[in-house]
Amino acid sequence: GHKENAALAISASIHIALNRHCIPKAEELLAIYRNESGLFDNNGESVMGGVYYVEKGIYMNLVEELDSAQHYFHKAINYGQYEGGYKGLLSVYEKLQIPDSIAKYARLFANASSFLHVNQESVHRISSLYNFTCQQKIAAEQSENAREANRQKRGLIVIVLLITVVSVFVVRRLRKQSKVRYLKLVSRYDRSKAELSAALDRQRLLHYDYELALRSKEEEQQLQLQTILEEIQQKKSEIQLLKEKVQSQEVQLQRFSSAEMEKEFKKSNVYHLFDERKSSKYINRIPEEKDWDELTDLFRTHFVRFNTFIAYDHHLSIQQYRYCILFRLGFDNNEIGILMNKDINQRHHLRKFICESLFGKSTNIKMLDSLLKEHF
Repeated sequence: GHKENAALAISASIHIALNRHCIPKAEELLAIYRNESGLFDNNGESVMGGVYYVEKGIYMNLVEELDSAQHYFHKAINYGQYEGGYKGLLSVYEKLQIPDSIAKYARLFANASSFLHVNQESVHRISSLYNFTCQQKIAAEQSENAREANRQKRGLIVIVLLITVVSVFVVRRLRKQSKVRYLKLVSRYDRSKAELSAALDRQRLLHYDYELALRSKEEEQQLQLQTILEEIQQKKSEIQLLKEKVQSQEVQLQRFSSAEMEKEFKKSNVYHLFDERKSSKYINRIPEEKDWDELTDLFRTHFVRFNTFIAYDHHLSIQQYRYCILFRLGFDNNEIGILMNKDINQRHHLRKFICESLFGKSTNIKMLDSLLKEHF
């Protein structure tokens, strides 16, 4: 029943808690004062004057909510609590590092008791001066931030463009160098395979001659056989080394987009020649051997994964190999027949041999197409 006395008592407790920086206790007491004192009107304004707003401002200052602290100190000044309001503003200004003139005015008002009863109009002028200076500073900072953002944006665009140009140049150069190295290695690999095949043939012939030769020539033939075996072993080692290098180049080439490589391949002159000759009107003008050689060399560098499967993981005849190349390039069975000059029965047998060589079983045409496409 004695709200004013209770308010004075709890206000003193709030003041003590704030002086001791006991923030949780001060927060609790402020909440009790606001919610249970009944000293606030319908708009939430204190009917007991500005003491509450001074204490609320001090609390906000302690918890580093400086904007709210300024708000409550200004309200306290409006209620006539000049000393508490100005001292509070002085503390906030010093934390915010407001220009010296604003801090000076706040300090003069806080320390000089002769100014404690200055009229409200003067208070508003000081507040307006502070707000104007603050707004100027904020506007200048926002303008500088905008200029800096624009500079960074332009710099970023230039950097992205430079990176893009350099990346395109480097990728093209690496692709060209990789293709050249790959073709050289493949050529050496094919040459070594041919040499190995010839050496194996010579081994078989020498072994046959060895069985029929006289004992007097046995040591000589054994020496020759040993030489051939050493040569074969050397060639096998060389082939293995070349195969590893080829596989290394294949991995490098496979980093490039297969879709991009296929698109580039279909721009070539040799592809356009085969694409043109697939029509039945060119049945008597099938591609020549040099055309097949050019198509094969280009195919090796653009379809590395599929070429490795049909050329190195398995061994196909030249006709089977060419059929698989044309199938990978998208030509249908009839078009392949025209380009290779094969009738339907010949194509059927060719597909059967391909299936047995690659997959170890014979199957129908539809199954072979699906199996081949798994290795595209």
